[in-house]
Amino acid sequence: VEYMKVKEFSQWIGIAASKIRYYDRLGLIEGERKDNNYRDFSKEDVLNVYHAQLLRSYGMGIEECSVAMHGSIDEIDQTLEQYVQKTIEEMEKQEKLLARLRTMQSYYHLFQNRNSPLHERYLGTCYEIVTFGNDLQISEDMKKEVQLLADHMPYSYAMVQVSQESLKAETEDLDVRLGVGILKENLDQLNLHLSSAVLKEPACIKEQLFEMSNPFELRRSDLQPLLDEMKERGIPYCDLTGRIYCSYEKEGKTVHCFGLAFPLKVFTEDQNR
Repeated sequence: VEYMKVKEFSQWIGIAASKIRYYDRLGLIEGERKDNNYRDFSKEDVLNVYHAQLLRSYGMGIEECSVAMHGSIDEIDQTLEQYVQKTIEEMEKQEKLLARLRTMQSYYHLFQNRNSPLHERYLGTCYEIVTFGNDLQISEDMKKEVQLLADHMPYSYAMVQVSQESLKAETEDLDVRLGVGILKENLDQLNLHLSSAVLKEPACIKEQLFEMSNPFELRRSDLQPLLDEMKERGIPYCDLTGRIYCSYEKEGKTVHCFGLAFPLKVFTEDQNR
């Protein structure tokens, strides 16, 4: 049998010598070990190297590759089936992520192309937890759920709220609060469960858009278009809630783009069916 050193062997088969040595160290392939502890490779080793390269190209881990190369046909079939299921799960995850990325892109387009501070839209069922604000008491359960939602961005989101009480006070100062929220459809997709979050029924809402470096500096006069709309429709003061849509740099400062809204019409689950 004619043997070749790893460098010559790699040139013949088009795979880097470093990768061949790597496969060798991991036990995926085995060349002929010489007295100097170096390995030489024969033409018969080509298929083993290509086999290892093929399995690794599927994204298989070392243990999976080892089973697929050295196991029986039944063991290999079982390993491949497990990897098929793993790949399906990853594809579903990536499809969800792609949908979220496109949604995020639409938010940037919303602020790029906005012509009016007010617009109407439909808001699906969602859950919200307010965590930062004046005189807020946060339970241990709420802290855990806030962390849960923070860990699952971008499927959850940062939210902003102006309290009903500060609107009734008729002063410029507002009680601006922040928190986290998630649409029910995303909660269900992630198979998460919340007990402390406030459930908000689906609704048509009237929303005012803002672009500010510090949402806590929001003043009553900034809300005038939305407050005028509420007065015109005969809607009493309520908590104005919304979400942080996106953030970017403008004129040397990071600005946060968010909306605040009140419900025009709330739909129950029965009405949605």
